[in-house]
Amino acid sequence: MKGKEEESNKYMMRVQDIICELISSLELEKGGEIASNLLSLYMYMLKRSVEANIRNDPDIVDEISALISDLKDAWDEAMGIGGRAKEERAYVLDTSV
Repeated sequence: MKGKEEESNKYMMRVQDIICELISSLELEKGGEIASNLLSLYMYMLKRSVEANIRNDPDIVDEISALISDLKDAWDEAMGIGGRAKEERAYVLDTSV
């Protein structure tokens, strides 16, 4: 059981690193309200990822995953990407397989 917890911790630390990188990439002065809203979302996801790691709670991981997926969909829509890329990502993210 200890090995699974260590592996989970490793992945959650990676998630936290990625979220921190997203936070550091924001240009709050130039980005205005959108950047401010993204900062709030990223901070929430960071907080929840720490909680998920401490509690070893897969439900919180699912919550973060859904938020990231929704954010990716919004970026795809804003960039005019859709359809096929979204379907491929849904297949890759399907953990029931």
